[in-house]
Amino acid sequence: MGGVFGKAIGAVGRSASAIGRILEAATPSAQVALQQSAQQRREQPAREQQANTEDVQRRLQNFEKTRMQFKRDDPLLYAADASGRAALDAMSALRDAPGVTILNRIQDAAANNKGGMNAVIEGMKPGGAFEGLRKQLDIALDENNAFSAAYDRAAGALARYGSDRDRIVSALTSQPNASNWNEHFKKLDAAVGEAASSIPKKEGDGSMLEHLGEKAREIVEKILEKVKAVFHRDPEARPSPSPGP
Repeated sequence: MGGVFGKAIGAVGRSASAIGRILEAATPSAQVALQQSAQQRREQPAREQQANTEDVQRRLQNFEKTRMQFKRDDPLLYAADASGRAALDAMSALRDAPGVTILNRIQDAAANNKGGMNAVIEGMKPGGAFEGLRKQLDIALDENNAFSAAYDRAAGALARYGSDRDRIVSALTSQPNASNWNEHFKKLDAAVGEAASSIPKKEGDGSMLEHLGEKAREIVEKILEKVKAVFHRDPEARPSPSPGP
């Protein structure tokens, strides 16, 4: 009898403990904890999904920004190419203009001078060794309107190329085919620079390179220095007058 009663008491104790745990789990604080845990489990994937969505949006925005930048840069690159070719054409026309005899004399003087064209143009300053050539050039410009007009067109074309060349400096680094464009403009700069550096300015000292403006002239002069260095090693290496992209 006592054993049965003891077992009954033990069963009741275990039932009471289970009931206690059930009641404890049913308390408001436990329910809040359960709800918070469940909410956290629901919010975790939501936060991850939001983070993934934001990352995708950033990538799309960067892609669109880059693509739109390429579209904005393309016209600038083609405009600079066109103005560079126009400058070459204008200087070629100047070489064919009436009154060009004086430019041929200057060219001959450069060919027979150890310092080349730079020395001759430098010597055309007042008191210089080639001051007489400067005076002859001034007379030809005064007497021949066609020659003077051709000079002005060449100067204007060089100024336009200088302006367009300045505008594409950053575009050349951001293009997907930047290496091709850079190689193209190296050839174009060399051709423009070689032609402009061999023609004295219409007025004042120096060559027509100065019409490019400071920044573009620096770019072109650096290219010319590299070309000259290569030319001294390989006399057959000359800049292409009609570069292509």
